[in-house]
Amino acid sequence: DLQYVEDVAAIFNACLLSPKPGAHAFNLAGDIVAMDDFGKVVDKVRPGAGELITNGGATVTVNYKMKAEGVKDFLGTVPRTPLEDGIAKSLAIFDRLAASGQLSS
Repeated sequence: DLQYVEDVAAIFNACLLSPKPGAHAFNLAGDIVAMDDFGKVVDKVRPGAGELITNGGATVTVNYKMKAEGVKDFLGTVPRTPLEDGIAKSLAIFDRLAASGQLSS
């Protein structure tokens, strides 16, 4: 279940600043993608990069199909960056940091 961090931060801030009373807990739902498929999406955004992603080991059982209607009902709308766009934005940030010498190898 992948979510773009800017969306998560925007949802958190919108909830924090909401004038609605009470304490609430919400689930967020993003794109559910198998790790093998994630590499393919990365490769689509940046050809060749998907080959650099490996995964393995035991599968961790988690509930990844959570209902996220509560936060939508509370806020009205929530941002949702498509997976490819989130990967492209993330890669652009890493490219900028690498070009400016802010990443170590």
